[in-house]
Amino acid sequence: MRFTRRQALALYGSLMVIVSVLTILLIVSRNDMGLIIDNINITDMDGIPCLLIRFNSSFDSLHFQLLSSGNVISSCVVKGDENVAMLKLFEPYANILEERHFTIRVLHRNTVIYTKEVSISGAIPIVNILNISASTLPSFLLIRSIMLEVKNVGDCPLYLSVARGDIQVFLDGNRVFAIYSSTIKVPPNASRILSVRPLIIIPSSDLNRKHEITIKVLNITINYHIPPLNPMIKLLDVNTSNMMALRVIQNMTISVVNSWIFPIDLRWMKILIDGKEFSMMLWHVSPRLYIINPGDEVQLHISNMFVLVDEPSVEVRLVLGLSEDRMIVELK
Repeated sequence: MRFTRRQALALYGSLMVIVSVLTILLIVSRNDMGLIIDNINITDMDGIPCLLIRFNSSFDSLHFQLLSSGNVISSCVVKGDENVAMLKLFEPYANILEERHFTIRVLHRNTVIYTKEVSISGAIPIVNILNISASTLPSFLLIRSIMLEVKNVGDCPLYLSVARGDIQVFLDGNRVFAIYSSTIKVPPNASRILSVRPLIIIPSSDLNRKHEITIKVLNITINYHIPPLNPMIKLLDVNTSNMMALRVIQNMTISVVNSWIFPIDLRWMKILIDGKEFSMMLWHVSPRLYIINPGDEVQLHISNMFVLVDEPSVEVRLVLGLSEDRMIVELK
């Protein structure tokens, strides 16, 4: 088949158009299909909050960049046989507690082939007090531990550091020393239970009023109220006798119901006979029980008292926190 000059030129022109179109399609296809982003997540890498980018690529290498306000804050180069890029968001153990905006940019041979705007909410902590445990000393209440549940409902890791003082404990507005695990990580949509051990010692003489424990975890503040000590105490019986013309109180029987939130130490109780204070530790107590747990009721017999009195009648008074009971005892 022979072509005229005009036909040959027309055919050549058509072929060149086809080649140009195919070249453009190849370039577009390579840019669009040569990199496929599967997902972008926020993760912790050895204490560093990072963007984890999973992708598929046909390029020999890619340069990933993370920009904030137009400035590159992190970058990494990924070779052709790898499909994960890690971009650092902040310094180690830094908390992101507010919404932030970033740009992901991917380059191939200094040419930008991909950009994406990314917004993150930050870590959002929710703190609950699960339990506060206490023990007693003869003259004090000791707060031993505060059990906390820390939830992170945000999209960034949450870090709690002793060195930064991320968890602080206060008693009645005054900060107290507290210890807990050196660094605690709470991933997004996860929770951690931790024990905080504060140095809180309240004198038994100060338990007749309300106290407030305040716990601050980053930007979260929660309060725990210790109500005044106000158990149910009852002076049931007082036995007296005459010994060689002396009037003597020999023993008494009392009952105590612990309606408080912590254990009660009966050594906190004052026994006053005509206004003179005596300690239960001076006498024999049966059963040999000083600690009463919340909700428990005990009846105690206090013997071998041998308290000498001068008057034919005396007032016996029990005082424990805000509670008291009294009895006028006639001595023959």
